[in-house]
Amino acid sequence: MDPFRDKLDLYLKSGYSGIYIVSSEESRVIKEIFEVSKERGRALWTWEIDDGWTIEGSGRQIIAASPLDAVIEGVVAPEATILVLKDFHPYLAIPEICRKIKAALTTFAGNRKAFVFLSCRQIIPPELEKELTLMEFQLPEREHLNIVLRCVEESAQEHVDKETRNNLVEAALGLTSTEA
Repeated sequence: MDPFRDKLDLYLKSGYSGIYIVSSEESRVIKEIFEVSKERGRALWTWEIDDGWTIEGSGRQIIAASPLDAVIEGVVAPEATILVLKDFHPYLAIPEICRKIKAALTTFAGNRKAFVFLSCRQIIPPELEKELTLMEFQLPEREHLNIVLRCVEESAQEHVDKETRNNLVEAALGLTSTEA
């Protein structure tokens, strides 16, 4: 496991019901959360404004046309579900949504459910500051960037020598996987 996954796993095992993850690496974060959910026997639902809820691993969709509907559906989701809300930060400032989230978080710990807010920006209203645990997902390190470079080599059917590889990886440090 890696440090992010270990920390997330610990928070979820400890009953943390509200987690806010700041990252521009959405797909990598979802992959890590999915691995933790599988290891712990928990369902993983992800929400996007244009798709509603997706039950990961099954492809099943649950219509949640608005952010408020997303929260309501999350509240009635089965026990032991990790509910990831992508780019939800603009809606946290809406009083009705904020209140429903706050009420839900108090009941989630007892039934192994958690709202996980995934955003590229940290925008948490004061009403939720003490309810949400903040996590940051670090940019990729050398090992991951080497994997990205190998994938690019395979798709381009090209190969770079060791020195060039090291220079490319060094130049990509500080970038997201997509930027690299």
